[in-house]
Amino acid sequence: MNIKKIIALILAFVFVVPCYAAFAQQDNAAAQVSADFDEAYGLLDALGFLSEDIKSIEHSSGITRAQFAHLVACVRGVSTAAVHDGSYGFIDVQPDHMYATEIYNLRKMGVISGANEFQYLPDNHITYNEASKILVKIMGYELKAEMAYGGYPLGYVRVMDSLDIIDGAFSGGSDVTLEDAIVMCFNAAQTDVVEMTAIKNNEPIYQSVDGKNILALYHDVYVAEGIMKDNGYTALSGSSATSVDRIIVGDVVINKGDTAPEGSLGAIVRAYYHYDGSVRTLKYVFETEQNEILYVDADDITNNSQGSAYKLYYYNESEKEKLAELDPLGDFIYNGKAYVDFEKADLHIKNGTLKFINNDADKYYDVVLVTVFDSFPVSYVDTQGEKIYGKYGEFTEYEDCDSFAVYNSNGLRITPAEIKSGDVVSIAVSKDKKIVEVYV
Repeated sequence: MNIKKIIALILAFVFVVPCYAAFAQQDNAAAQVSADFDEAYGLLDALGFLSEDIKSIEHSSGITRAQFAHLVACVRGVSTAAVHDGSYGFIDVQPDHMYATEIYNLRKMGVISGANEFQYLPDNHITYNEASKILVKIMGYELKAEMAYGGYPLGYVRVMDSLDIIDGAFSGGSDVTLEDAIVMCFNAAQTDVVEMTAIKNNEPIYQSVDGKNILALYHDVYVAEGIMKDNGYTALSGSSATSVDRIIVGDVVINKGDTAPEGSLGAIVRAYYHYDGSVRTLKYVFETEQNEILYVDADDITNNSQGSAYKLYYYNESEKEKLAELDPLGDFIYNGKAYVDFEKADLHIKNGTLKFINNDADKYYDVVLVTVFDSFPVSYVDTQGEKIYGKYGEFTEYEDCDSFAVYNSNGLRITPAEIKSGDVVSIAVSKDKKIVEVYV
């Protein structure tokens, strides 16, 4: 594969751009879920809710009762680390079972029950009926399912449907897929937790607990939605208005923490953050379906002379010439920095990729992020002097950078010391040399 294509793929990964194609339609044997699987998976993973065991499951495969207990315990904020005394255990869930603590604690809370008093059947796949009952309980709607909707199983399924946790007809006795389990837990986590305050006409009356959903109540995790206006290194239209360790989404200032969200500048995002009462710390960023996003590789730019500083002709995957047109008032970001003045040559790059973002649903793109890089084989890396030397005299210094990052071929962040002699690197440097990104 062409090195430029590889870099484009890495950039797509680093920019946290999910696949917006509709999540595969299930037949009537499975539930219809409303949220985007990529967003659900990404958030639960970022919050540490997905064990390696669960992440190893094929997305279309079933999930066991024990694995689902782990997911629910994490979402609900129930301890997964304490050692239980066996009094709330099952004979088929020994204390050394991978998920024994979760199963024990959830049973003690009355959230889960066994196939009978003594057996949990941890390795059996969980069904939609069973999963619905568990999630309804952690949200606080158990009495509604029992009193207003007729009890298990249909009463719990009706509550799930009314809360948009699942949608549509399905076979409640069929196995829950990992995809649906994660999205159901994601939806439940963003549903307000309620408590019953009265009963009227044989139906419980509920009140929200502090106006908070499960993520907020048990994890202090909230979400800000809007355009990422500033990524700490640059704002859309000029210099950053915050520090390098923060982003601004809408009007909300959020610390980046351990994340690298800079590539979502200009996109409408949902930014999930932990709030301790004074500091907001980013956990996960998702570019929403409201964006129209186009990636153009340098190799696909045509020589069409009608191109301008705002118009770029390119070949799509079908080798047909297409036009990407930037709004005349749009924002231009070159290797991580915003520039008010730019010209045709700035779009007609020789090496790199362009990310066009339409965030207002009109026919023009509102932002273009241009990444231009130089590629060369490495001679050696001076980690103390913070320099990268090429075999043919190339030289890159990152000592005085505001931002420096190295990514491997899987899009994962690595250290400069992991760059080996002979590796081919592609390096993107902002015009003021304050932002350096290296792709190995």
